[in-house]
Amino acid sequence: MFAALDWLPSRLTAAAFAIVGDFENAVYCWRTQAATWPDRALGIVLSSGAGAIGVRLGQPIVVGGKPLDRPPLGLGDPADVGHMDSLVGLVWRALVMWLLVMLLVRPRGGRQLALRERLDLRGADEVVLGDSAHRVCAEVDAAAVVAHAQVRVGGPRGARSTLPRSRRQWSRSNS
Repeated sequence: MFAALDWLPSRLTAAAFAIVGDFENAVYCWRTQAATWPDRALGIVLSSGAGAIGVRLGQPIVVGGKPLDRPPLGLGDPADVGHMDSLVGLVWRALVMWLLVMLLVRPRGGRQLALRERLDLRGADEVVLGDSAHRVCAEVDAAAVVAHAQVRVGGPRGARSTLPRSRRQWSRSNS
């Protein structure tokens, strides 16, 4: 079950490492070396990361007093402490890339803030910002001017009316 959940994030991470690192080496290592690692998802991330920064991983380690051989991943010099700065830089660049992607991709139906409309809210009791799914209420000052809002004027909560977005002035006498 975990392998199914980890399938997409491991590939997106490997793709980010390839984009912000050495693309050719990262993709080469991903395609040729990831399948040799015991955990497929971990092999994808490790091989693309190693290729992206030009380091070789997978030397034997000692587990339980016995040497354990691991398949080689990456290209270049064996990993050492000096490569940690490169690795940290790779992770930061990947993070910044994904943040930029998230900023550029908007859900459908999102409003553009550049299309603003000014409302004179004198006499309004409450302003509801957002759409019906995301409501944020704000107190209204005496001469507030707000963009993209539904203005509600008058009586008790159940008896309020929604006023259209326009440049008209509304007061308590209009409700």
